[in-house]
Amino acid sequence: MKKIGLIAGEGEFPLLFAQEARSRGVEVVTVAVKNHTSAEMNHYSDKIEWISLGSLKSLIQFFRQEKIQEAVMAGRVPKPDFIQGTVAADERLLAVLAKTPDHRDTTLLNALISELERSGIRLLDSSLFLQSHLAKEGVLGKQSPSLLHYKDIELGKKAAKKLGELDIGQTVVVKNRAVVAVEGLEGTDETIRRAGKIAGEGIVVVKMARPSQDMRFDIPVVGPKTLETLSQAKAAVLAIEAGKTLMLQREIFLKRADESKLAVVGVKSS
Repeated sequence: MKKIGLIAGEGEFPLLFAQEARSRGVEVVTVAVKNHTSAEMNHYSDKIEWISLGSLKSLIQFFRQEKIQEAVMAGRVPKPDFIQGTVAADERLLAVLAKTPDHRDTTLLNALISELERSGIRLLDSSLFLQSHLAKEGVLGKQSPSLLHYKDIELGKKAAKKLGELDIGQTVVVKNRAVVAVEGLEGTDETIRRAGKIAGEGIVVVKMARPSQDMRFDIPVVGPKTLETLSQAKAAVLAIEAGKTLMLQREIFLKRADESKLAVVGVKSS
């Protein structure tokens, strides 16, 4: 592979992907979203095009111009913008949206993937080049969950999988064998903040992939920003799905987790 397209959303995930791809001698051609993608993306890309959120036609035209046949989608695009109707969707995106039976994440993203494929652009697994950054099974730092924490983790796993089946969210917060908060459109950080206000310190945060997770989009991601939120909420445990959750800046993440007395554990779905 000599060249790959990158559809870059928010956060550090796109930066990490581009860095790993270029370290392997792969040219990274990026479509970045104005007001959402980090400005640092300019330094991590061989070529870059900045587009407005909703400009599907511009995205496809740029990739065709650069002869991109394979691409990866990395980083979150805030769904509330679509729900609130504040996205200026171009005619091509409007045509895609008109064919979708609902606006769940999986429905929208599958429709987008189909449109890209019709344009000759195949979307690849977004963990491409990043296998070493996926969470492993077991205790990942120096802190270990207690037996009671593991009971909370089991409840959180079951609840998170039910959420995933309904395509609602990936994160569930539990304390003392009671579900405190579940993730909706607000995202993981806001869910953790809300749970901290409701239940106080000692919450157990469980983040799991969907039961039939499509690794081409919306894979679970945790990083320093998540850790900062966990610390502010005085969380006791973060449980993430092994083999399917991307850990950004893993060494720094685990070092700071240890300093915060936060147990981080990779768990299997079953």
